Amino acid sequence: MAWADLVASANAAFLSTWGTPATLQPKDGSGLFSITGIIKNPGMEEDTLPGGPTGTAVVRLWVDFKTLPQEPSIGDSVMLNNVSYTIGKIDVDIEGGAVLRLRQNG
Repeated sequence: MAWADLVASANAAFLSTWGTPATLQPKDGSGLFSITGIIKNPGMEEDTLPGGPTGTAVVRLWVDFKTLPQEPSIGDSVMLNNVSYTIGKIDVDIEGGAVLRLRQNG
């Protein structure tokens, strides 16, 4: 099995085990898309759990770019656990995944 196939299998297993559903709304108004991501540990201390129902100021959401219906952009909105966030930065890794740095709208 090729390396890319192993990475794709691992990413699918991680997302099915620890994934959290979210909705991506591109700033260009092209529609709503369902996505699944893994909430990463916060980069700084927060008063509440990241991605929880009350929201936090910043959430780092790992996604697999290869499985997304549309590539996210800075300024797009993400609805995560009924809390609205805006993508402020995207950190892409060499294996096709990315961390979306989300800031709560508010």
